[in-house]
Amino acid sequence: MRTSPKTTVFNWRVVTVLPYASHISAAVVSLAIVAAVGIAPAELESQQRRLDRILILTPQPQDPTDSNYAREMTGFLRSRAQSKFRQKWHVIGQEVIEDLFVSSGFPANTIIGPEMVDQVGKSLQANGYMYGVLQREGATPSAMYRMVDLNRSGFSGWVRVQGQPGDDPRSFSDRVADSLENQVRAADYAKECNQRRDRSEFDRARRAAGRAFDIYPNHPSSAICLSYVFQAMQLGSDSLIGMYEKATQGDSMLISAWEDLAREYVLNGDTVGAVGAYERLLANDPSNEEIRQRVAAGHFSSGNVERAAEVLDEGLRRNPENLRFVRLKQRMCRDAEDWQCALETTELLYERDTTLTANMEFYQFIIGLATSAGDTSKMLRWYQEALALEPESEQLLVPYAATLEAVQGMDSAVAVYRQLADMNPGDPRFATRVIEYEVGQFEIDTTAAVPIDTAELERLDSVLQQFAGLNQDNPQMQTWVGGQYLGITQKIAQSQLAFDMAVDWSDKALSYDRTGQLNAAGNFWLGYALFFITTDMDAQIMESQSCAAINVYERNLRRATQALTAGRGILPETVDQFLGFLQQLAERPAQFREYFRCGGG
Repeated sequence: MRTSPKTTVFNWRVVTVLPYASHISAAVVSLAIVAAVGIAPAELESQQRRLDRILILTPQPQDPTDSNYAREMTGFLRSRAQSKFRQKWHVIGQEVIEDLFVSSGFPANTIIGPEMVDQVGKSLQANGYMYGVLQREGATPSAMYRMVDLNRSGFSGWVRVQGQPGDDPRSFSDRVADSLENQVRAADYAKECNQRRDRSEFDRARRAAGRAFDIYPNHPSSAICLSYVFQAMQLGSDSLIGMYEKATQGDSMLISAWEDLAREYVLNGDTVGAVGAYERLLANDPSNEEIRQRVAAGHFSSGNVERAAEVLDEGLRRNPENLRFVRLKQRMCRDAEDWQCALETTELLYERDTTLTANMEFYQFIIGLATSAGDTSKMLRWYQEALALEPESEQLLVPYAATLEAVQGMDSAVAVYRQLADMNPGDPRFATRVIEYEVGQFEIDTTAAVPIDTAELERLDSVLQQFAGLNQDNPQMQTWVGGQYLGITQKIAQSQLAFDMAVDWSDKALSYDRTGQLNAAGNFWLGYALFFITTDMDAQIMESQSCAAINVYERNLRRATQALTAGRGILPETVDQFLGFLQQLAERPAQFREYFRCGGG
């Protein structure tokens, strides 16, 4: 005695739950069935197709609690159909079907979904089969059945059966059987069409198909029969397209008709029609990656890039490892100049194709995409990936340093510029960036115990002199060195902590000024520092009464006046005030000598 399992249905997919709590999904079962199950091939041949073998499968109930109703109704339907159509059909018995399921490892009363019906029908050597869904609203049942022609049975299309309130399984099975009468009549005409076609009686074949269409306007098997007739009559693509469209209208799930329709559209140059046909194929078989590729390519060639991307994205959700989808999407995004999309898709390609990790051309390509997309964070990421492969590539280091500087600042970029400077000692481009950064970083902390880092000043002085020596024949670079000295001079002078040091650095700045560009600024800061040195000396000489200091004092007065005059254009009002005060001190050296009896100047 077989134990009846509970059955749960999810949108045409069935999961059978056994009493011992194991779960088997009908969607993933492999029916490796021997063809010997059911009737033997030799016996079939002996019958010479006097009867069509028809498989009637249990419809899937929308409500799992209706599973027993569906099974019982189907049992009655098989018996009723066998009796009603006994001159035309041999309905495959319930025991044969149950033996097939049991031999495949399933409970005998398993209800299968549409993804398995074709395989079961072929395993049982059916000429046609029907399956569907059943629902009951209250006590009123209804069902929608699809009929599929496997081997010239003509049995095809759809039929909806509406029950009456209170219909039990037997009563509803009678309604289903009665609803099949027109389907069987149309199938007879489709069979006649095929027989006439086999004998090249094309006009009679067309008339037979026409009678089927009178009963079922878009009878799929009859439309397919006529497509073969039209091919034999060489009527052309339009006639074939008409029949394939008719077949798909009669059964939107007829994969072979959609494939033929798509092919004819392509041959006819109708890209839009072909894509539409492939879309329907894809809807019927979303896991078919070849069809998905064609749908995406078709939309892309038609200019519908957005839809093409949607199709590919869905495919990648189903199979993230499909490199063909990634490459097609990448090409689409590039052609559409959607650089962010192209960048993201190329990154997907990198994640899935390990050969790219050692491909420098790929890194250059993706850096270019990141640049076009304006995605600086991705630019940095891919420069770093590329440099891991070729750490001393100047072609990579130069733009990487510039990008780092632009995005994160010179603090992050200076190490790369130092590397470039070490690699190119004769090229001033990189050393100047490092030196400018270091000069800019030099600061004087007036609140510190030792406000001026003299060791750092000595290092900078050495670096500048070394650079100047390497570029002694380049006036522009010599002046640039003077500019760096001048930058430090300004910081020292403004701190008012070491005017003598400011004088020293301003003298160096002016000495490197080969182009005269620093003359005004250099003299201003020289005069500025000498002004404060000189004014401080006035009080010091009064206190020390040193005749030797008077000479230095007089020399500083003269240099300060000359320097400030030359640098007056920097801050005219300030310089004029300084010069006015120095003018008042002009007679002080002579007065000091007379007062201290120092003799001649």
